[in-house]
Amino acid sequence: MAGLTIISGGARGIDTAAHKGALKTDGKTIAVLGCGIDVIYPYENAELFKQISKNGAIITEFPPGTEPLAKNFPTRNRIISGFAQGILVVEAARKSGAMITAEFAIDEGREVYCIPGSIFSPTSVGTHSLIKQGAKLVQRPEDILEDFHLLSQKQPKEKCEMPDLFSGMSEDCEIVTNKVLTVLNFNEAKTLEEIVAASGLPLNVISSVLLNLQVNGYVAEQIGKRYIRL
Repeated sequence: MAGLTIISGGARGIDTAAHKGALKTDGKTIAVLGCGIDVIYPYENAELFKQISKNGAIITEFPPGTEPLAKNFPTRNRIISGFAQGILVVEAARKSGAMITAEFAIDEGREVYCIPGSIFSPTSVGTHSLIKQGAKLVQRPEDILEDFHLLSQKQPKEKCEMPDLFSGMSEDCEIVTNKVLTVLNFNEAKTLEEIVAASGLPLNVISSVLLNLQVNGYVAEQIGKRYIRL
């Protein structure tokens, strides 16, 4: 929505969420593969890759037929960093692909942004280490957009409506998302346990909905796995 092109690795989890978030807002996104262009990996993202090819690009430096071997992914991460103006690290263990990408970005003089997490979570160790080294702590999309002068001067102070959030969702998915949004508020962050208790929804469903809301900029995760409306 801000005119940025989202670059990621097409992998399961946060990569997939990033690509889908860009496509939902009619944005552009680039998937950088760690395998040959003719190898679909992960296989469950086959349809997503088709959408990306129509609204961005799928690229790789590996020849056709190259399998997705573990040794290929650091190379893939170097390309992601090289294309980007800034790198956002959502989660990262001490030794992880996200940390490799961040290290490339630091070496190349790129901006590095991190979303903090629980001090007890292994996947927050890397992000917290990067923040200590000077990476910018991110709580909301504006924390990044302001660095690239992409915040509109006419942006209203009041909260905007969310007409595009439910676009393409099934009715059941929209109902579940609305339940989670109703539980959350703008002034006080809530834990996963509090959201489960107030909504009556299973933890795995809430986790999926929260990730979607974070990618689309409607919810932020704070320290201690607490969530707040934006």
